[in-house]
Amino acid sequence: RLVPTSSPFVFTSARKSVYGWGAAPIGLKFNFRRNRRVQPFGQATGGFLYFSDQVPNLNTSQFNFTFDFSGGVQVVNTNRRSFTIGYKYQHISNGYTGIFNPGVDLQMIFAGFSVFR
Repeated sequence: RLVPTSSPFVFTSARKSVYGWGAAPIGLKFNFRRNRRVQPFGQATGGFLYFSDQVPNLNTSQFNFTFDFSGGVQVVNTNRRSFTIGYKYQHISNGYTGIFNPGVDLQMIFAGFSVFR
């Protein structure tokens, strides 16, 4: 193990698998131009994550909160199918439920395909 003297975290050179699950029960999505083929949208969600070990590193917490903001374009065709592309910013942190709260910020471009009934 490598332990830097100026940091409270322990860094290891070995890989380790950590498993987790979560839910985002709070969310809001707003589609602009709903009756049109091209629909810009904005969305925000909030929830929690629980891991099998402390994440992102030791002395933090197994329980983390998460929220994200995203926006993009949804293109709907007449066959009740749509294609979505967008940008998402996501934040994960334990909200000081552990000794340290380092937090993780993610940015991603996403794409999706939907089939409606």
